[in-house]
Amino acid sequence: MVDSRLPSRWLHDPRMDGLSDTSWRIFTCGLMLSNEQQSDGYIAPGQLRWLHPVAAEASAVQELVLAGLWGVDGIGYRVTSWDETQTTAAQLSDKRRKSRESSQKARDVARKRRTSGTATHVIDHVIGHHQGEDRKGQARTREVEEETARLTWPTVAIPVSCVVCAEPIDPGTPNALCSRQDGAHRERRQIAA
Repeated sequence: MVDSRLPSRWLHDPRMDGLSDTSWRIFTCGLMLSNEQQSDGYIAPGQLRWLHPVAAEASAVQELVLAGLWGVDGIGYRVTSWDETQTTAAQLSDKRRKSRESSQKARDVARKRRTSGTATHVIDHVIGHHQGEDRKGQARTREVEEETARLTWPTVAIPVSCVVCAEPIDPGTPNALCSRQDGAHRERRQIAA
């Protein structure tokens, strides 16, 4: 997307100050249309209807030509000094090409990282060793084989409680009841049996 620019110096430009509201609207909408169409300021006669909600009156267009903001170009009009304030189609094309090349380069680098030595890259990141950076402090040695390098996580036991009194019990205890022999526990054992 290309944005149209309205330089602040136009606030004090006598050419702009003398425009009627209709001419100002036609001029600014013409900038937006030309940027959208990448026509480098060219406005065809058939496009004038898009520049004002009622109609681009001939007198308003003539006002732009007399102020030197538009020039007659064949059967249409051209915004004068387009390349001084707006992005040309060639500049935009070049910017998009550079952006595509930059994105492709970033994708290639990411693809290369994914396919080469992922395990060592992860381990290097976890222990804080980054290629090309010198460690400060005492030298340590480490060896990592890519085929066997993997991260492991400790197994955590999930605590189990007695369903009657919430006393911690061994996970393998039948009926999830502790060894108490009071009335509530005996009743629960009878229900479970």
